[in-house]
Amino acid sequence: LEDLVNNYFEKMYAKAKEFYDEHGHLDIDYKIMQLPYLKLGLTAEEMELIIWKEKCKKARREGKLDSRTYRRLLDIGVFMNSHEANWNNMYTLSCIYYKKYGNFKKYVIE
Repeated sequence: LEDLVNNYFEKMYAKAKEFYDEHGHLDIDYKIMQLPYLKLGLTAEEMELIIWKEKCKKARREGKLDSRTYRRLLDIGVFMNSHEANWNNMYTLSCIYYKKYGNFKKYVIE
């Protein structure tokens, strides 16, 4: 049973990391699934990620995560809210801009 749980975790972690790498966040809210009258266009994979993410958060609250697993989940933004994700994205873009231009001046094209 433990192998099954570990295999499922690794499978879902890989999907979550792929989503995070593509979108820069895992800000998919579980509660939106509870509003069936909204046609949100979520895929089955996105819904599975939402549920997995919420289970990870619950395991954290209950103290069931070892430090290695917690660190891995933290690295892909499982415990990050949308405000933190937006801040991190803007910070990353600012660093890229600064590295390219050497300043934070706003360029205007006339």
